[in-house]
Amino acid sequence: MLPSSHFILGIIFSAILFFFGIPLWQILIIFSAAVFIDIDHYLIYAVRKKDWNPKNSFNYFIELGGKYKSAKNIKAPFAVLHTIEIIGVISLISIYSQFFFLILVGFLFHCIFDIANMLLKGELFVREYSLVLYLNRRKKGKLKYIEYD
Repeated sequence: MLPSSHFILGIIFSAILFFFGIPLWQILIIFSAAVFIDIDHYLIYAVRKKDWNPKNSFNYFIELGGKYKSAKNIKAPFAVLHTIEIIGVISLISIYSQFFFLILVGFLFHCIFDIANMLLKGELFVREYSLVLYLNRRKKGKLKYIEYD
């Protein structure tokens, strides 16, 4: 899903939360987490390409998205913040921290819409959802991942 879509959905969700009396500071944390979880995509590009221009990163991932439809058994670049393990760790920390609970809400909101979007496009399995599975499959060479030019 495009960052602009996450931004718009985040604004709508924030308005709903505000309507239900959630404090603005909490809404801002949830909104920020829902939008900035995608920083992992940017960092993937920036580190691998040694190019810190966000526009180039955005364009790269748009171009990369077109490759999923034409290739079989190829996964998208691994995005660690979108994994079950990261969400699990944040869930555990959120038991003790309201701040991390708000981040968890934002991350889950983001991931739910990512998954719904991929389901609609028939691309649910282009992403790896688990760090453990990613490392295991990568080690065994069972799946191919889109490589960087």
